[in-house]
Amino acid sequence: MYLMITIDNLTKIYSPKERAAVDGLSLEIRDGEIVGFVGLNGAGKSTTIRIAAGVTLPTSGDVLVDGKSITREKTDASRQIGWVPELPNFEMNAKAVPLLRYFAGYYGLTKDQEKEHIDELLKQVGLWEHRNKKLRAYSQGMKKRFSLAESLIGDPNNLMFDETLNGLDPEGVQFVRNLILDQKKKGKAIPPLLTHTERDRSLIRSYSNNPSWKVNQDARQEGTE
Repeated sequence: MYLMITIDNLTKIYSPKERAAVDGLSLEIRDGEIVGFVGLNGAGKSTTIRIAAGVTLPTSGDVLVDGKSITREKTDASRQIGWVPELPNFEMNAKAVPLLRYFAGYYGLTKDQEKEHIDELLKQVGLWEHRNKKLRAYSQGMKKRFSLAESLIGDPNNLMFDETLNGLDPEGVQFVRNLILDQKKKGKAIPPLLTHTERDRSLIRSYSNNPSWKVNQDARQEGTE
């Protein structure tokens, strides 16, 4: 299997007066693998994923995305990451299609490719009937679905979900689960799916190759497949 994500001795210290948010974490994730991080608030889950997505700089260590350093080769590395934050934050007066078209501009798609891809994504995430509504009219679950569409616009090899299941009803949870499994079949890596709830922990364990529990300065991994 091809190595997609390498987390190498990753450390993040926000204040010298506090313990490290992430302390010497190392992890390898290969194509087609789903990895879950489970832990309490403040355990370092979101910090790890924000560093891996190129949103936050590490204090030391690095993350390689398809062999590209997120700190030294950020543009190339970021092209292969689709990041879904816990609380999606978009222009609320924008409509779905124009906003996705704007994001698609980063990936050099032709007009025909752009239209076809956006139409396909909106149907895939169940927002086709709502494509002409402004995002401010979307429910929290619909915003999560739009965020999923945005994360897939560049057809990245790696998807990173931060508390994506939070606030979703059972139908929404099942939708995300099916989408993740579909991406796995396509050989995408899902590193990592984050949660701190017992319900989501059981879901992660049901379809993750490698659930990982990250609790402050200690990390351990438990394989299920």
